[in-house]
Amino acid sequence: MQNKSNNTYLDRMHEEHKQLKERIDKLAGFIHESDIFKGLNRRKQILMEQQFHAMALYEHILAERITLE
Repeated sequence: MQNKSNNTYLDRMHEEHKQLKERIDKLAGFIHESDIFKGLNRRKQILMEQQFHAMALYEHILAERITLE
């Protein structure tokens, strides 16, 4: 990757999008496959599921912005 100061805003959006997708994948795995998640109280599960959906929406918006550039 280039020196941060040489990156354009589009480079930064691509990097943010990549990192966001990685975080979404990790959270999805935790929600769907983790015994720890299954052991959480229902309110915490709901909040994590809401966080997942918010992140997925943000990822969609960011992808669309990148496409429009």
